[in-house]
Amino acid sequence: MLIDLGAERSRREQAASGPDRDCIVYDLDGRAMGVFAVDWEHDGRHWTAEICAYDQADAEARVASMRASLAVAGQVVSKGDAPAW
Repeated sequence: MLIDLGAERSRREQAASGPDRDCIVYDLDGRAMGVFAVDWEHDGRHWTAEICAYDQADAEARVASMRASLAVAGQVVSKGDAPAW
């Protein structure tokens, strides 16, 4: 078995410059998703939240969907691991 050291070095450099492990989540099919920050202004203050998306274009598409249909679902009263919807 031959190992292309140049390709392996490139892969490692790319991994090192990518997001930290805690900034990657996986969908129900096991596909990696990045964590993206979204921000807005309200009452003269700047606010930020996180969304998960496959890439920058997907994050932009999700924000566009949010602009069209975002609604308050209720107050969060507890956090923990839970199955995805």
